[in-house]
Amino acid sequence: SKAEDDPVSAAARAEAEAREAAEAKRLLYVGLTRAEDWLILCGAGQPKDASGRWYGMLQDAFDRLGGGDEVSLNFGPIQRMATKAWAVGAGEEPGEAGEAQRTAPVWLCPAPREARPRRLAPSHLVKQDGGQWTGKLDPILARKRGEAVHVLLERLPGMTEDRWPKLAKALIGQSVPGLGSELGQEAIAEAFAVLQEDALAWIFGPGSLGEVGLSLPVIPGAAAMHGRMDRLIVSERQVTIVDFKSDQAVPLDAAEVAQGYLAQLGAYRAALSPLYPDRPVTTGLLWTRARQFMALSDAHVDAAYQEALAGIDLGATGS
Repeated sequence: SKAEDDPVSAAARAEAEAREAAEAKRLLYVGLTRAEDWLILCGAGQPKDASGRWYGMLQDAFDRLGGGDEVSLNFGPIQRMATKAWAVGAGEEPGEAGEAQRTAPVWLCPAPREARPRRLAPSHLVKQDGGQWTGKLDPILARKRGEAVHVLLERLPGMTEDRWPKLAKALIGQSVPGLGSELGQEAIAEAFAVLQEDALAWIFGPGSLGEVGLSLPVIPGAAAMHGRMDRLIVSERQVTIVDFKSDQAVPLDAAEVAQGYLAQLGAYRAALSPLYPDRPVTTGLLWTRARQFMALSDAHVDAAYQEALAGIDLGATGS
C-alpha cells in the first residue's frame, strides 16, 4: 500500500512511476509523429480521470491551441484539430463529403453477436422436479445435503479412514456453506456408510476416478454436451460409469428410475463409448441412502438419451 511506504520504498515507487510516465510520453510521441493523415484517440472511463494520460495530454493541448472543431457524428461528438486540408478522393471537390460520409469506422461499431454452439448439460436434458424427495426437508437444503455427500464420496476415497472425520468437516465447510450442523452430520454419516460398504468397494478402488469431466459434440457447430461423471471405473474388461443419487425415495428397480437420470447416463455413455471401442461401457446408479448399486441397461439409457435430444431445439445458439 502506498500509504505504508517508508522513505526507501517511497523513493523506489516514485522512480518507477517516473519511468512509466516517461515511457508513456515516448509512445505517444511515436503515435503523433508516425500518423500519415489521421490520428484518432479514444478514451474510456471518466474525463476527470484522464489527467496525465494520453487523452488528458491531448485535451490540454487542444485547449491551448484553441479547442479545435467539434464535429457531431452518428456515434457521438468528436473534437478535430486540422493542420492541413482534408484529403479529397478522386473526382470530389472539397466539402462534398459532408455529413453523409461521417460514419463510424468498423472498429467503433458493436461486433455482431457470435453464433456459438448451444451448451447442453447431461443432468438437465429432461426437466425434473429436483429428485424424488418425499420428506419435509426444504428442497434447497435437500440439494445442499446431496452436494455434501457427493463431495465426500469424491474426495475421501484414497484417504486413510482415520483422517475422514476431520477432512469431512473441512470439506463440507468449504464446499457446501450454509448446510448446518445437523444436516452436515447426516451427510457425513451417509458418505462414511457408503465407503465402508464392502459390496461397493469396487466403485472407489484402484482404477476409479472421481468427478471426470466430459465434452461431447452432439451436433458439430450447433450443440455440445459438457458435464462431469461422479465416478468412472476403468478396467481391462470394461468401463463403468456410476452416478450418485441421494434421493430419499429409492426406486425398487430400474423400471422406476426417472427418465432424466437415464438420459444423463445415456449422454455419458455416448461420450465415452468412442473412447473405448475395445470394451463395453456400462452405467449404473449408486443410491447413497440405501447403499445400493443399480446396474442399468445400455438400451434403456441410450433410448432415454435419444428421446431427450429429440425434444430439444439443437439449432438454438447460446452465449
